[in-house]
Amino acid sequence: LHDALPISDDLFCDNQEFMKIMNISKRLAQSWRDSGFIGYCQLGNKIYYRLKDIQNLLNENYKPKKK
Repeated sequence: LHDALPISDDLFCDNQEFMKIMNISKRLAQSWRDSGFIGYCQLGNKIYYRLKDIQNLLNENYKPKKK
């Protein structure tokens, strides 16, 4: 997920892919959803995340290296 490659609003990944991208547990993903830390869409028992939301989450919490 890189700034130079804009991500379309209509690209989604499922919960498994999200947990792999972020290297987090199922419980932490649930906690982030419950707290509103990350937006999501639920269809039946399947959960999806907008790739653009994941990119924004990373960009908002990015800490550049110190010179």
